[in-house]
Amino acid sequence: SILLETRSSRSLPSRDLVDDRQAWPFFHRLRKDFKQKTYKDPQDPNVILEVDDKIDAAAKEEGRRSSVSSECKWYAATVVQVEGSRLLVQFHNRPKPKGAQLESTDL
Repeated sequence: SILLETRSSRSLPSRDLVDDRQAWPFFHRLRKDFKQKTYKDPQDPNVILEVDDKIDAAAKEEGRRSSVSSECKWYAATVVQVEGSRLLVQFHNRPKPKGAQLESTDL
């Protein structure tokens, strides 16, 4: 058996204030490397996004409060349509949004 990493708990504040990057640095490095290989970065000025490109996108979560992270949750997404500087993306593994339904006339 191989131990890849033990959770770092020295001098960390309570769990409510601990960021997973601090608690699991090796896992964070693996995730960051995977994301760089798998997804395009929309904030990189050299990247031109096209249809079917995979990105790591954020969606605002209603009623979600955390002292460490922002009020966004990250999901894998695929670019469906490109119009100038605007993108239409399809989120994967995201729960359906609650609220008013769009009518066909709104589209």
